[in-house]
Amino acid sequence: MACSSEPADYGTPCSPTTACTGGLSCITAFPEGYCTSACGGGVACGPGGVCDPLVGGGLCLAECAGAESCREGYQCWRGGCRPACALDVDCGGDARCTDGRCAGPECVAPEDCGPGRTCAGGVCIEPELDAGMPDGGGMTPDGAPCASDAACASGICLPPERGGICTRACTDATSCFDAVTFVSACAPVIRGGSQATLCVPFDPDGLPGSAPCGSDTQCASGVCAGGLCSEACDDAADCTFGEQCVSLSWTSGVFMGCGYPARTGAVDILEIDLGTRTIAGGSGTVGLEVGVPADAVSLTLRAERIAGDVLDLSFYDVFAPDGTKLYDLGDFSALIDQPIRWYPGDGTEAITMFIPNTTEDRFAFQVGRYPYGVIAFGDPADGRSAEVRISALVKRAAARSVPSGSLDVAVHLVGIGVSAAAAPGSSRVQAILSRMGEVLSQVGVTLGTVTYREVTDSTLAVIDSTSGPTSELATLFRRSDGLSGRVLPLFLVRGIAAGGDGFNTLGIAGGIPGASALYGTNNSGVVVSYDPAYIGTGAAAGHVAAHESGHFFGLFHVTERLRACGPGEMPGAGTCAPFGSTDVIADTTRGDTTNLMNWSIVGGGSNDRLSSGQGFVLLRSPLTR
Repeated sequence: MACSSEPADYGTPCSPTTACTGGLSCITAFPEGYCTSACGGGVACGPGGVCDPLVGGGLCLAECAGAESCREGYQCWRGGCRPACALDVDCGGDARCTDGRCAGPECVAPEDCGPGRTCAGGVCIEPELDAGMPDGGGMTPDGAPCASDAACASGICLPPERGGICTRACTDATSCFDAVTFVSACAPVIRGGSQATLCVPFDPDGLPGSAPCGSDTQCASGVCAGGLCSEACDDAADCTFGEQCVSLSWTSGVFMGCGYPARTGAVDILEIDLGTRTIAGGSGTVGLEVGVPADAVSLTLRAERIAGDVLDLSFYDVFAPDGTKLYDLGDFSALIDQPIRWYPGDGTEAITMFIPNTTEDRFAFQVGRYPYGVIAFGDPADGRSAEVRISALVKRAAARSVPSGSLDVAVHLVGIGVSAAAAPGSSRVQAILSRMGEVLSQVGVTLGTVTYREVTDSTLAVIDSTSGPTSELATLFRRSDGLSGRVLPLFLVRGIAAGGDGFNTLGIAGGIPGASALYGTNNSGVVVSYDPAYIGTGAAAGHVAAHESGHFFGLFHVTERLRACGPGEMPGAGTCAPFGSTDVIADTTRGDTTNLMNWSIVGGGSNDRLSSGQGFVLLRSPLTR
């Protein structure tokens, strides 16, 4: 058989009845078949093929420079066309599998790449043949050991403590991707008393970007700035985990690096946009992570359906930076209590998880990266999917202390006979707000700016249905659309007539927590009965407004209406309540009828006490300024 230097037909479709040419074999497990051959162990691929050790223990894949080089349904990764991924391990390195595609660094070490290739800047490349050797003019290329700038073709030699090799100037990590082995991070370096941003050796055993650090040597990039590992950038696209490209202080100067903007006051909120995901029914996202800065005191995860089919959303596999699992959907389904208690509820439009919704004895809030996922419930076979916007709110505070805060309220007047113009002078409306503020003030939360809006739909004046996305309650909460900033949407209706279990419903929150700073969804608000015929003539409405606001911030009942389930007993038919029939706060007690978060009003509203632990949670809410 004659030798040939012509490219083989790697990656072409095939089947048991359509053979591959050039001595290649057909892998029918790949979509529509794939012509390939084994490689590794001294066996190389022919022209047009690239050996990838992740696939089948070493298979030749069709060489590619981008997605456009591959067949439909295949992705270009590690320089080869491959099928969609299912797990992170399919991508290798520190990469993630997101919606079937690999993203992140392709490799962390040369052995992650195929024979004849090496790892540089997280990318598998063909190495420079003369790497580390003098060039024709006696100058050494990037990556070669050096003793002085004069020895390097680039004119830049890193100091011994940063690698002692020839390097180049950079503005971001991509500037270093085509450098030789070991040069992969872009970071500030002190040389001769001045600071420059250069390609530096990457320590695969060091901490990744946005991880908390105490010294430069702990970080893979060799840079610890603002208490977090960082790397140089020139725009936000160079950063991950919700970081921005900002000016950071380091050693004796500043550099443009991946991190977080300076806090604008003693306490402020950082909003992080993590983009949109198309999530099919029965599946979830892979590889979501959000980082928080060193002065963070709370994290609010948010997911909002913005298009597509109506599917219930839920968080799953939420981890703390130290690897502690904070929330597991399966454990919740099995009624196993967890560090963060959260109920999926009606998640067809928005879901919000507040961390921490408890005191530090149960979970001490950590700085760093929080991995998590969002799942859409449904039958994978029906082809339904939802487009979901993923975001987060990070509350930051000087010295990580929040002694007090204020709450802005947008009062919605729904068929109660009081207009927006008349509301500031209405004795009953003001009495409700005054009582609500009085109760919350005992833990340092005061009412801030109050605005008024009218809801003119008379059918919503009495809420007759409260369950599901088509209920009157869901329709009412959607009337919060048009709000902006961080406010509590408070709806005053004549009454709530839904129920029928023998108990009057006086107020309802749109979730525990509700849709924090997300408006126009079926979880965006708190509703309270206003008419004395439904709630009485006393201060009950203000008490209920404070109670339901506590739920909206993330507080559970200190005592549920039903008794606690016994060992091995499952709740059902209204017989018992799970998780001990109480909340997650250390300094509250089940059976305490003096607490605001008791399941019912006691003594006309005399149970108005809030514990310091409950205040700890309320003050860390992104809604309290």
